[in-house]
Amino acid sequence: MTAALTATARPHVAINALLDGDRDAITPALQHYPVVKVKVGRRAPRTERDLLAALGRELPAATRLRLDANRAFDVDSACA
Repeated sequence: MTAALTATARPHVAINALLDGDRDAITPALQHYPVVKVKVGRRAPRTERDLLAALGRELPAATRLRLDANRAFDVDSACA
């Protein structure tokens, strides 16, 4: 299937934890998944920024962080 899409498509995608909630709900999953996807755009901007900064400090070096905004922001808001 991937070859039909594009020559550069990856043959697999790492399993990730899809997380939403506060830091206490999200932090434990950082140790158990190679990829952590966090829903964003559901909290006050400052709260969200602080949460993501904390998660970034706690993220193991081998773990990737994905942000899932689902159109919660326009370009200006996302870059602010």
